Amino acid sequence: MENQLDGMDITNLRKTADALEREKNNLRRILEAIPEGVCIIDANGRIEYANPAIQNEFGPYDGRKCYDYLRRKCGSCAWCQTADTQEGVKMMRTEFTPPDTEKTYDIIDIPFQKDDGSMSKLKLIRDVTEQIKAHDILKKDKEAVEQLAREKTEELSQVKSALDEAKRLSDIGTLAATVSHELRNPLGVIRAAVYNINRKNTNPALEKNLFNIEKKIQESEQIINNLLFYTRIKKPNFEKINLFDLLEECFDSAKKRFSGKIEADVSLNIHSLHDFILSADPFQLREVFNNIINNAFQSLETGRGRIDAFGEVDSETNMVRVHISDSGVGIGPEDLKKVFDPFFTNKSKGTGLGLTICRDLIGMHNGSVEIKSAKGQGTTVSVILPYEKNTDH
Repeated sequence: MENQLDGMDITNLRKTADALEREKNNLRRILEAIPEGVCIIDANGRIEYANPAIQNEFGPYDGRKCYDYLRRKCGSCAWCQTADTQEGVKMMRTEFTPPDTEKTYDIIDIPFQKDDGSMSKLKLIRDVTEQIKAHDILKKDKEAVEQLAREKTEELSQVKSALDEAKRLSDIGTLAATVSHELRNPLGVIRAAVYNINRKNTNPALEKNLFNIEKKIQESEQIINNLLFYTRIKKPNFEKINLFDLLEECFDSAKKRFSGKIEADVSLNIHSLHDFILSADPFQLREVFNNIINNAFQSLETGRGRIDAFGEVDSETNMVRVHISDSGVGIGPEDLKKVFDPFFTNKSKGTGLGLTICRDLIGMHNGSVEIKSAKGQGTTVSVILPYEKNTDH
């Protein structure tokens, strides 16, 4: 009976041993199969075990110290908390990049109790290089998307402001057109009355007053015409025009208008435009150059000065440029930013629509208007227009 019991005990022991061996083999196979590194470090920092994943990354451990094996250091790291984890105080998680490599590893240190009851450290190591790269890419993408969102928001805000401004100007234009129409009738009556009084007048003093009234009527009508022109700008009616002849005509008209009022030394260096044929709306270009030339004359506040015109044809860019300069009072930097704003003016007379109309008309010709000026140093206005290569010029 006793022998049978002994046999049964031996059988049970063998079964238990076999089961333990199987568990050991299973655990070994698991440690060998997992892609993450696993190692056990004793109280002195010596590696007691390292699975294949770690050895594939760092080579054979051969009982080396962890700081030498992983970090290629001669002594323990200043921040290392090996003692804490071995005493079961806490788990610690860190990241590190070994020397001479661009890889980054995530490390988890866990208190580990051995069979004899002593504490060691179980170190889990995982290569997180790709995750960090992906995170950095996502972070950059996020920043790029946020920047794009800010830019688009700013663009939308600018568009909204432009639409609000366009509506405001549209409302002003509607009001200006209404007021202009309403003012024309009484101005017509006043003009007729002045004409009738002047016919019967024999008093020289009264004649001077009537002349001043007539002058103010003309100024008022010019303001009304500017307002109506601004509210009725139409698409250009393109036709072949001689730019040289048009400029000469505009300057001749200006000289007559300001004759006896302003002594201007006018120089026209536009010979390069002689016989230059441009496709444009002659009425609109005449309006533009008349306006710019008028401004040049009016800027000579001392009653005398110089006005220069220079023309050039750029065959490389297919652009023709007309520069009109004056030696007048000039424009300060703050006002220079506003010269194209509707209704902006520093003049005692006028509507402040002249340059706005010039810019819009030239813009409809796919051109541009540029202004360079400084206070007390005069102004140069450049009108830039495209032309077709096959245009006969």
